[in-house]
Amino acid sequence: LLNGTEIGSVPILYAEDVLKAGYGDYLKKIFGFFLFSQIPDIFSIIGYIIICGMAVVMFLYNNRKKNNMNTDNKIKKKSKKSSLEKILPTVLYMGFCGLAGAFGGMAMVKVLPKDAPNWQEFLGILLVMIAFVVILVIQIFIHEVGHMVCGLMSGYEFISIRFFGFMIMKENGKLVRKKHSIAGTGGQCIMIPPRTDGTSPTQLFNWGGCIANVIVSVIAITFAVFFWDKALLSMFLLMFSTIGIYFAIINGIPLKSLGNDGYNAVTLKNRPDARIAFERSQMILKEMVMGIRLKCMPAEYFDYEIGKYDLDDNIITSMAGMTINYHIDCGNYEKVYELTKYLYDNAELSDIQKFIVIAELVTSILITGREKSDVDKLFTKENKKLMKIHQAQPSTHRVWYVYELLYNGNKEKAEKHRKDF
Repeated sequence: LLNGTEIGSVPILYAEDVLKAGYGDYLKKIFGFFLFSQIPDIFSIIGYIIICGMAVVMFLYNNRKKNNMNTDNKIKKKSKKSSLEKILPTVLYMGFCGLAGAFGGMAMVKVLPKDAPNWQEFLGILLVMIAFVVILVIQIFIHEVGHMVCGLMSGYEFISIRFFGFMIMKENGKLVRKKHSIAGTGGQCIMIPPRTDGTSPTQLFNWGGCIANVIVSVIAITFAVFFWDKALLSMFLLMFSTIGIYFAIINGIPLKSLGNDGYNAVTLKNRPDARIAFERSQMILKEMVMGIRLKCMPAEYFDYEIGKYDLDDNIITSMAGMTINYHIDCGNYEKVYELTKYLYDNAELSDIQKFIVIAELVTSILITGREKSDVDKLFTKENKKLMKIHQAQPSTHRVWYVYELLYNGNKEKAEKHRKDF
């Protein structure tokens, strides 16, 4: 969120300078070339280069960081398509944040006098940045509600909906509030499919969030045009619709690297095994939020075996991760080692999946009495950073407890991690 507001503030400042200097309607600066056959001036071109350049720099930095983290991981080389999947989210993020910031700058210019003191300009920028964050939160809310509504329309049973750390769930037939968060996610809607044999409808539920963002954004644009003479309101609505459309695009374009709604919808449409895995994962999540331990759930929920399914799909890989957690709860660490080692060596994992696999692989190595040198290879500086990012997760406390107890022999530190767990 903070990165988004910083990006958005660049066009805010640029819009204010351009309009106060008398360059004309800022809307033409953005759309002039396409709508009005107007050639952008040198300052506009420089601005476009800066925005696109920042996107490229951010991509190269993140790509280098990820490559360093994968030094010891024997995964296949990325194709050109996967490279495009990496850079596309960054480019879209920069572009839409910049456009939203530009609308905020237009509002400032229309409201503030030309000779406004610096403190008023600073306050205006701060208010636009706050509005930007508020809009992000609202759009996440709309996205998850869209999943919920479309899920209900498809015959799904509501279990819970989460926005950051705030969760509403159904418990004993009543709605209750709870606190729960997952690193790297802003929201989550858990619903139970009507069937568990791979025949449940999946399309409307998965596309529901994007549909909701588009509908609300179109309504916002309509009202913005209607209230065009109300500078603050119209520009806020344009910011709102811009971010909403961004949410719809970034979640709707099928991107395997993100495992987003579009990718899940396409995968579930074409792969029966993925549909079964999806249905079972939702059943597992339902019982988990109800406080039921994995080892107490039906064993058929966790039937992942090496070689039984392809590892080229995020949904299948997630199912493998749940199977690992099931064997952990059952105390079968030989099976945990077998599965985590296979995934680490062969699967292309997202950051959170990689974190879970590394943590449980280290834990299983130590508990089963294997060589400590294997742990040293896994406990790289970058992998430790990954664990720090997900320090609130149970896997983190478990691996540090086992590490301090069996690797370092430090019972005092181990006990501290046990209490945190």
